Amino acid sequence: HADHHIKRFLFKYYALMSAAVLATGFCLLLLGFLQLNQLAAVAAGVFAFAFGVQKQHLEEMKWFKELFQQFNLRYDALHEDLNRIYKQPAKLPLEEHEIKTLFRYFNLCGEEHLYFDKGFICEEAWTAWYNGMRLFRQNPRIRKLWNDELGADSYYGLTF
Repeated sequence: HADHHIKRFLFKYYALMSAAVLATGFCLLLLGFLQLNQLAAVAAGVFAFAFGVQKQHLEEMKWFKELFQQFNLRYDALHEDLNRIYKQPAKLPLEEHEIKTLFRYFNLCGEEHLYFDKGFICEEAWTAWYNGMRLFRQNPRIRKLWNDELGADSYYGLTF
């Protein structure tokens, strides 16, 4: 996830970095190490960099919002059934409709992990979702089925 941290760093500090490069350029101009046309080229590069980073950030925020809304809608549709499954006695075998519900939930979790891993889900949202997954995994009925499924590497590298 190092590349995601670099991207997040750029998104957070691109304006400061741009200002620092421009200030350095002005200092070099005043000290006689740059000519005005060279400073103009540096400034054009800085503005292109800043514009590109800002545009990328806005696009990724739109993508994140769309994913976030879709994932939350899917989770909301499963929430009541998941809670019912969670509250059942540990020794009770899973019924077919419960297994189907859990598979839909596991698929949702796997997709959330995939998009987090690719850098489209922010760490705060992923941490909250992952904590919810860990809560459901506390249930022995859910954990056994999930472990069996995770053993097949069916969920885009999601692990616990």
